[in-house]
Amino acid sequence: MSMVSRWNTSLLHLPGHSDVFQGCGWRQNDGLSERITEDDDVIFGEYPWVVAIFKYVAKTNSYEYCCVGSLIHHKVVLTVKHHFKKPARVRVRAGDWDIVEDYEIYNHQTSDVANIIGHPKYKPRNPSTSSVATKGLGGAVPRGPQAQGALESLPENLNRTQLLKISPIFKINMTGTNEYDAALLILATSINLAPNVAFACLPSASHATPSGTRCHVTGWGYDTFYNGSIQNILKRVEVPVVGNAICQQQISTALSKSITLSDSMMCAGGEKGKDACLKDGGAPLVCPYEDQRERYYQAGIVSWGVRCGLPNVSGVYTSVAMVRDWIDSTMIELKYESTYLP
Repeated sequence: MSMVSRWNTSLLHLPGHSDVFQGCGWRQNDGLSERITEDDDVIFGEYPWVVAIFKYVAKTNSYEYCCVGSLIHHKVVLTVKHHFKKPARVRVRAGDWDIVEDYEIYNHQTSDVANIIGHPKYKPRNPSTSSVATKGLGGAVPRGPQAQGALESLPENLNRTQLLKISPIFKINMTGTNEYDAALLILATSINLAPNVAFACLPSASHATPSGTRCHVTGWGYDTFYNGSIQNILKRVEVPVVGNAICQQQISTALSKSITLSDSMMCAGGEKGKDACLKDGGAPLVCPYEDQRERYYQAGIVSWGVRCGLPNVSGVYTSVAMVRDWIDSTMIELKYESTYLP
């Protein structure tokens, strides 16, 4: 049986609509897998706002997978800033599913990035502030879902000193902050709505997602923290929102170091083997609307964390509510409509 035959095209449309999504945030959840492990992949078109981001690599003369974002306008992708500290040639794919092979029943859409606008309060590094939480492991490294097997590669009882000896990336990341880790990628070519392409909904600036809310994060990131690999097929994992006070305590304990989370951050996870991981920075954390359970809003953006999938250690996300005013003002300056409103 061919892989195309497993897909039912009726999954790609809202009831009563023939070809494109009406409004932002609608998920196609028929046939949803319960876990992000082994062959349990996201169904094609299930999260139509997820965007794969690629950077040009001169050594290979090709665009290589970098990270993840969410489509919030025909010409705007929301992601993290920490991947774009230096000028780079960037390209995005909307509506993609398998980022290695092209056999989906609807084509993905590609656009180069014309401009990258980072949040003005973004703080990539601040060595003098020793108590900032974003010095935690992963502070400047892209994260992403998967991590069902993240605990297999490294012992759980490694302390901070031992972790620093494993790889130089830990030493680098211990001096980063990642406050207001958000960026808007302005596209050179408009992305059109399609059965596999839609906009993410964004919460208001005053919105606070309740602790315990079960949310989803999707991306192509590593399957394990250490010696992991990028995934060809889009993956998904469900994680609970965790209050910042508890999250701060969890991370402080894991690092044997007192840290303080920025107001621009939120947390989710803490369940063994369920987390975002490396190479998935910018992935959207989406949560269901209480009155429309098949419709989701983007509460967070994958930013950093302590390894992947550790029990009782949540991952840290940029709070979309905390950067919403900046997004709105930037869109107004660009004279773009707010297509991310429910």
